[in-house]
Amino acid sequence: MNLLIVFYLLAAFMCILGASQGIPALVYLTKPLCLILLMLASIMNREKLSQFFPTFFLALFFSLLGDIFLMLPGDIFIPGLLAFLTAHVFFIVCFFGLEKEEPAVINLVFLIGYAALVVPRVLAASGSLKVPVFAYMLCLLVMAQVASSRASSRKRGSGMLVWGAWLFVLSDSLLGWDKFVGTIPFRDILVLGSYFLA
Repeated sequence: MNLLIVFYLLAAFMCILGASQGIPALVYLTKPLCLILLMLASIMNREKLSQFFPTFFLALFFSLLGDIFLMLPGDIFIPGLLAFLTAHVFFIVCFFGLEKEEPAVINLVFLIGYAALVVPRVLAASGSLKVPVFAYMLCLLVMAQVASSRASSRKRGSGMLVWGAWLFVLSDSLLGWDKFVGTIPFRDILVLGSYFLA
C-alpha cells in the first residue's frame, strides 16, 4: 500500500510537470495512471470500504473517464463534465452511507461564500453552457456539503474527507474560472495540485 502511495505521488508530480512544461505525452500517461492507482488501492482495501466499495470504485472510474475526456484535444468538454458529474453523484451516495454530524460553521461559510461569489461569475461567462455548468457546480456543492456533514472530530480520518471534498471544489473552480472568466496564473500547478491532493 505504501508503495502505491509513492507511485501515486510520483505520477502526480510528473503530470503537473508535464502540464506546466507543455509535455502533453507525459500528461496523457500519468494523469490516468493516478486514477488507476487509486482504483487499485480501493480494490486492495475493499474489505475496509465494505459496503461503500462499489459506489466509491464507480466514482473513481467516472473520474478516470472525466480525466481522459478533459485532457485530450478536441471539443469533448461536455462528456468530461458529465463524467465528473456522475462521479460526484456516486461520491454523494457513498458519503450518505456515513453517520450524519453537525457540519462545522466554517464549512457553511465556505459553502455560502462559494455560492455567492464564484458560481454567479462562472455562470455569467459560460454562455451556451450555462445549464450543464450550473448542474455540475450544484452537484459539486452538494458533494462538499454532504462530506462536511459526515465529518466529526470523533471519527478518525473524517477531517481528510472534508479537506478532500473542498480541494475538489477548489480544483474545479479554478479550472472553470480559467476556462470561462479569466486566466489564472500557474493554472496547471494550482488545478492539478489541488486535484491530486483531493
